[in-house]
Amino acid sequence: MKYSIISETPIAKGGMLEIEVELLREIEGDKLPPITAQFYNKEKEECWWVVLGDPIRSVVLAIKRQIVGKCSKLTLKTKLNESGICNMKLYLICDSYMGCDQEKDIGVEVK
Repeated sequence: MKYSIISETPIAKGGMLEIEVELLREIEGDKLPPITAQFYNKEKEECWWVVLGDPIRSVVLAIKRQIVGKCSKLTLKTKLNESGICNMKLYLICDSYMGCDQEKDIGVEVK
């Protein structure tokens, strides 16, 4: 997972934060095979949740569900209403496999 902040910084109080997230997956071919799960009797695609959150306040600021091929891009947007340094976390959570989730710290100045 890579991310970049699209919004001009510092962000004005009440302004929008836009983050572009790029998800890369090492696979052969262009499409992932379906998930094989012992207790799930149907074919299932591998899906990922990209979540922007404030862990101190336990608030989800933006969330998107994404099916990933070799490379996928998405944009998360949220409004920032408090001045100062806004510390957030960007989470990448897989709904199909355990142990491959990721998180990144993000800090943005809001004036």
